[in-house]
Amino acid sequence: PDHRDMIRVNQALLNGMAAHEAIGQGRVTAAGVLLDEAERALAAVTGGGADAQEKSRRDTAAAVRGVRGESLLAAGRLREAATAFRDAAAMAPGGAFADRWRALAARLATAGVVP
Repeated sequence: PDHRDMIRVNQALLNGMAAHEAIGQGRVTAAGVLLDEAERALAAVTGGGADAQEKSRRDTAAAVRGVRGESLLAAGRLREAATAFRDAAAMAPGGAFADRWRALAARLATAGVVP
């Protein structure tokens, strides 16, 4: 991607991190707004960059999806959360947070909640 795409990926990452912090503070609605902004930034990425840039985009998209799962979990929307965790782990199976998303999906599945 060109430099504008990398700026968009970074904006998405920052919004995802802020959303994660908001969830921890019990501000689930605010987290949802931040995640919407992160997803819009990622949707605007044109792609076509180097492998490292594509990996950064993919890892960021997976992290945003996983944090979306955490916001859904905090809101009691368990089935949607399970779907988000499954999607996040599949998007970047070797990503930094993939084990976390798989573990959260497994905990939900153990409780009988599946996508």
